[in-house]
Order: sequence, then structure tokens, then C-alpha cells
Amino acid sequence: MAGARMRLKHIDRMRAIAILCMVEVHTAAIVPPEGITVGHPAAFVAAAFGGMAAPMFVTISGWGMYRSASRRLSEGHSTVQWTSWIIPRVALLCLCQLLVNLLLNVERGGRFEWHTPGVLTLLAISAALCPVLVRATTRNRSLAMLAFGISPLLLGSLSEPEIGWFERVGAESAEEWFARLLLNGTYPVVPWMFYVLLGTVLHDLSADTTTRERGIVFGILATTVTLALSVIEEIDWANTSGEAV
Repeated sequence: MAGARMRLKHIDRMRAIAILCMVEVHTAAIVPPEGITVGHPAAFVAAAFGGMAAPMFVTISGWGMYRSASRRLSEGHSTVQWTSWIIPRVALLCLCQLLVNLLLNVERGGRFEWHTPGVLTLLAISAALCPVLVRATTRNRSLAMLAFGISPLLLGSLSEPEIGWFERVGAESAEEWFARLLLNGTYPVVPWMFYVLLGTVLHDLSADTTTRERGIVFGILATTVTLALSVIEEIDWANTSGEAV
């Protein structure tokens, strides 16, 4: 049992790298270096690391939460034990999200409103869903992951691709806040739950080298196709707001 509860240092290192990259890209957005334009190679490198950071962080967090929940399921935890495990995590994640928003508030030159849903509220929802996810089969979670992956193509105007950054981090009503949380914020549940589910599937495939390698090949092919589409259509490959592949 002690071995099962031992922290995996390489996972902690990967999570730390992802957090550093997220800090880097937000710092560059708040305090842009002089003489560095959007088209500068240094800006491209910063955007590449920043764009990788959040998906990596959410995937690793999904992997970790699922691993912990799997152990608790195998130990036969009761409803009370599940509740005592989930509530502190959800509360802490939401509190940390509020703290981040206050430190990086728009009134201080930052990029967020105090009430902006973000990556930590996404993880809070994921933690609350852990008892459901851990009871679902790998196949069902893979299908759900696929559904979240293609959801941007199905949402249409609900994702509000035309709104700018500060509209995306703001909310004038409770209804709008929930829309930012679930559909069109900075880290909405749809489609970002894809990465949480990816983490759970990767956990299940830890001993299946062949399937993992096929997944890597598929990811490279999908990335290549989207890059080619960006060049052919002459539109941005990725963008925080507006039109992009």
C-alpha cells in the first residue's frame, strides 16, 4: 500500500514544467518585451510553449486524479469517504482560482476579472466527476473524449468565436458566468474536458505500448493536417480569439 501511495517524481516535474510555461506566456502577455512583435520568432517560441502548457497540465492533472480515485475505488470507499476526499479539493481549487484572478486582475494590469472561471475551476469540476469517471470503462471514456474533441465543430455560435479576450474573461450575469465556465470561457468544460479524459485513458494504457504509439502517430498526423489546412486556407493555425483552424 505504501508503494501505491508513493508520489511519482517525474509526474511532479512535468506538472511543474507546465506551470512554469503557463506563467511564462501570461507574463509575456502582461509585460511584453520591447521590440518583440507578434510575428517575431521569440514570440512564436513563447506561444508554442504557452500553448503546450495548459493541455499538458490538465492532462497530467486528469491522470493524477484518476489514479488517486482508482485506488480509493479499489479500497471500497463509502459515499462519506468520497465526499470528504472531493469537497476539500474542489474548495481549494476554487479558492486558488480566485487568488490567481485577484493577483492577475485587469485593474492591476493583468488579464483576468476576479470572478473569471479558469483552469483551476475546470480541475475542480473534474475532481467532482472523479467517482463517475473511475467507474466508466476505458471504451466509454474514449468515446466521451472523442465527443469533447469534436465539440468545437458542433458548438457553432455557442462558443462565441468572435468575442475578444476581455469579453471572454468577463461575465455580467450568473447565466453568462456559467456560459464562460462551460462553453466559451478561457478553459471551458466543453471542450477542455477532453484533456482530463485523455489523462484517464493514458493511465489505463500505461502497459499498452502499441496503443500508445498508435496514438502518438495519430496525433502527429492530425497536427500535420491542421497545419496544412492553415497554410492552404491562409488563416491562423491557432489564436486566442477570432478565426483560426
